Amino acid sequence: MRTHILGVVAALLLPITLVLLPKDADALLCGPGAHWVDGCAGGLDIFPSTAVVGIDFDFDNIADVTVILNGPSMVKRFEPSDDSSNFPGLAPLDDHRDVIDVELVSLTLTGGMVSITAGAGPSPGGVSLAPSMGSILEQVGDSTLADSFFDVFFEVEIVGGGFLYNQTPLRIEAIDLPGVPPEGRTYIHPPGPIPLFASLIGGDPVAQLISASHTVVPEPGAALLVALGLAGGAAARRRLQLNP
Repeated sequence: MRTHILGVVAALLLPITLVLLPKDADALLCGPGAHWVDGCAGGLDIFPSTAVVGIDFDFDNIADVTVILNGPSMVKRFEPSDDSSNFPGLAPLDDHRDVIDVELVSLTLTGGMVSITAGAGPSPGGVSLAPSMGSILEQVGDSTLADSFFDVFFEVEIVGGGFLYNQTPLRIEAIDLPGVPPEGRTYIHPPGPIPLFASLIGGDPVAQLISASHTVVPEPGAALLVALGLAGGAAARRRLQLNP
């Protein structure tokens, strides 16, 4: 089974890059400005995502293969508080609402013969995934900026090759956020591989995730127009060349 999984994934599947296109209008009200965390209302951010995932199969701590995935993501923002409910002790108890707890409610990415799922509850593989929780914390020295992280539990499905799971969370972090969504900012996975297993509990790792990052894309509508304009311009130039 392990050999089959590695063979299929290696043929398909390097850093995880999520390109997030924010659609929740409420999120746009959170920053910039001093103490923007304090006044950021709870809400739901829904956006399409693109992922690039890096996997190491021979355990030499070097990513061997790459897969590009696309699909929707959903993040829940809780009301700001004095300290994190998910990570107690993250902030000092000083009657300052400088923490926003967040949860990756759902993530469904597909590409070729590979899919990645995250979010608490039943998965395509028939298991119950743990919640992927995180937080946003106002910086002590600069109230206009915040640092953020997510601890992500996910399932990798390979068509005809089974499922892979991380038993320890994949942490991705971003610093110096001027607001949410953190447009143009990049979440990265700190150095250190994340073992991947054929089950949620026990067993030996069959691969490992080496690196991960995701970037929030600003003004997706404008970016799309630019892309369409470039494509249209190229097509027009080709027509002129063919029909002078």
